[in-house]
Amino acid sequence: MSSRLSVLRRPWLVETPLHNGQILHTLRRNEFDARFPGWLDSVLANRPD
Repeated sequence: MSSRLSVLRRPWLVETPLHNGQILHTLRRNEFDARFPGWLDSVLANRPD
C-alpha cells in the first residue's frame, strides 16, 4: 500500500500529516480534480453499494 500512496504523494495529490502519532492519508481534492477533471466524481458515482 505504501508504494501506491507514494505515487500519489509525488505529484502532491495526497497529504500524509501525522496526527496523534498516526499517519492520516488525505486526498487533496482540488489538486486531483485539476489534474484529472471529472475522474474522481465518475469513480465515486459508479462505486458498488
